[in-house]
Amino acid sequence: MRPIQISEPNSNETVFGIDLGTTNSLIAIVNKAGDVEIFKDEQGRELLPSALSYENNVLKIGYGVDQNAICSIKRLMGKSIKDLNKEGLNFEIDHESEKVIRVKCSEEKYLTPVEISAEILKALCERVKKSTGIKVKKAVITVPAYFDDSARNATKYAAKLAGIEVLRLVNEPTAAALSYSIEKNNNSGIYAVYDLGGGTFDISILKLHQGVFQVLAVGGDTKLGGDDFDHLLSSIVLDKYREKAGLSESVIPVWDPESLITNEHTRKLYNKNWIPVSSTGMTTLIESRIVKEYLSENTVGTFEFNINGKPFKCEITREEFEQAISPLVNRTINIVTRTISDVDLKIDDIKGVILVGGATRTPLVQNSLVKLFGNKVLNDVDPHVVMYASARKSSSKYLSRCFYLGRFSRV
Repeated sequence: MRPIQISEPNSNETVFGIDLGTTNSLIAIVNKAGDVEIFKDEQGRELLPSALSYENNVLKIGYGVDQNAICSIKRLMGKSIKDLNKEGLNFEIDHESEKVIRVKCSEEKYLTPVEISAEILKALCERVKKSTGIKVKKAVITVPAYFDDSARNATKYAAKLAGIEVLRLVNEPTAAALSYSIEKNNNSGIYAVYDLGGGTFDISILKLHQGVFQVLAVGGDTKLGGDDFDHLLSSIVLDKYREKAGLSESVIPVWDPESLITNEHTRKLYNKNWIPVSSTGMTTLIESRIVKEYLSENTVGTFEFNINGKPFKCEITREEFEQAISPLVNRTINIVTRTISDVDLKIDDIKGVILVGGATRTPLVQNSLVKLFGNKVLNDVDPHVVMYASARKSSSKYLSRCFYLGRFSRV
């Protein structure tokens, strides 16, 4: 395959980097100082949950959604009705539609995955406009290496609906490598990109030669991610609650929704060994992540949750959490070794392992990779923002260069 040449039409125009993620999305630019700047909302949050709800004719995106929100819509990009039996869905589909997937957002409102993605992109653009007054017109967007033509075209169309011209779709593993400037330092060799996001796990094997990347192999699990860690953590809490309350396993306690706003800033209390947490629906996962992130930095913590309308305090150890998620982490390691083996490579052939996705901060994940690859694991760049930073780098530095992105490349 010949290299793909892409040039930026007007170097004076502002080009943004966007990651339209399964669980969270971000938008960034490179500021005048040359640093990557991620746009935040009015509460100072960089992440925008990739979720949408439509209640009483009011559209909500991100943190403001209700408990029946549409999440992980990225999994359906480019898919048709006949593909649905392969996907585990947490929302209702209009089965009267013969070809195009239409998701039920309310009693009378149906939207396609492309339209939902467009609304998420619009919300990101609104962040930029509120903070700078600049309208987002051009962007580089990162996509999974396994995205086929249909999924890539769906992403472009979603951007078009949001008023964005896509200058390039950058493969996520290649974008991750760019964030480490591996090609700039001419560190030729074979690299593995371990991407454990909120909703999916991806492993990509890249070959760098003379500043050009080639995708050798991709693997993964579209139904395994950091959200599964959060679900297991929630199960630990609920099991402790059942045990203390003398309830059977068939009883499902209710997380109280009333204190979500009052506890919105509990994520700032990492310097303490006690964190109040309470939530419901989708936000149960958001608050579970607070505990998960705390246990990534500490071996034990005492947390207070609001369950069945009453406060419930319990102690959770990192060891308990790691025992729960160990089968999932082992699953990712098995996929890694199988993907490497499928292209007739050995572990010793891998020069470096790049971490992508917030779930890779989990100590058990990093320790498992170090056990497999030794000191080849690269974690100098915050894995939560690798994609967003590199997407913007791609827009400012690499649009005028040639890339060979393997058989998954599309302009």
